[in-house]
Amino acid sequence: MRRSPSSGSGPCSPCPRTGGAGPAARLGGGPDDVARAIQRALDRRKAPTRVPVTASARLLMGLHAVLPDRLWDRAVKGSFDL
Repeated sequence: MRRSPSSGSGPCSPCPRTGGAGPAARLGGGPDDVARAIQRALDRRKAPTRVPVTASARLLMGLHAVLPDRLWDRAVKGSFDL
């Protein structure tokens, strides 16, 4: 698969926070959000194993908690074309 940075799709596409539109734009986050989450985790007495930064991360962590492992594995496999 050939990817071009200027094609507007793939890993080099604009992030939802800066280049997206519509309801999906609220699911992304920027570097400042990540930095704040890291700082909050480091300030805690006992740092958590996973720190969801964006709404999409919280959604996926919740889905992973309720879906059976086989279904979760199938969804992840399908999203990464494995």
